[in-house]
Amino acid sequence: GYTYMRLAEYGLAERHLARALALRREHMSPHDPRVMESISTYANLVYPQGRYPEAANQFETLLKASRSAHPGDYA
Repeated sequence: GYTYMRLAEYGLAERHLARALALRREHMSPHDPRVMESISTYANLVYPQGRYPEAANQFETLLKASRSAHPGDYA
């Protein structure tokens, strides 16, 4: 999906990135760095398309997971 995103093939990128995120969420902890990476990549896909509320939601999810995984870093 990332390659499609870099090639501005946003429809193809979204299909792959959304599937990767869904699979990672299904099989990994929400605090797993790979899940957080998928959330970030997906948010960075939708933001430049002007889908700001969706991107903001993903970034907020990422921030919450990061704060939960590393509480001492946000004291």
